[in-house]
Amino acid sequence: KSLKNGNVFLGDEKYGLSCKVEGDLVYCTTSRRVEAQNITISLGGFTLYTFVRPTSGGSVGGGACYTVFNIGEDTNSLFWKPFTTHCPGSTPSEGDIYAPDPFEDYEFDTDNNKSCNFLDSVGIGYYARCSS
Repeated sequence: KSLKNGNVFLGDEKYGLSCKVEGDLVYCTTSRRVEAQNITISLGGFTLYTFVRPTSGGSVGGGACYTVFNIGEDTNSLFWKPFTTHCPGSTPSEGDIYAPDPFEDYEFDTDNNKSCNFLDSVGIGYYARCSS
């Protein structure tokens, strides 16, 4: 499937996505209307969930924000369910913990869901909780 064009969904709104591939990286652009929002991306047959960090007016901490996932469940499968976005203020390391409350810990992961390897990858750089 092509990685040159796709779609971005923000609620019921749909925006075009234009991408270019350089080596093993894919760079994409879309409407500024999705800035600072949690979005869904459809590209190359994949569905991706992410937060679009602000590009103007400064950014939080070190500038990087990461999607935080819980495990969702339906009658036939388990899946990643975006929970929130966390902007840690500096670049996190593998295994760093985000704890929004005393009963929930989310571990930063960078290598294809090593702690939740029964689920498909959500990308590189995210926080995950492996129990629902």
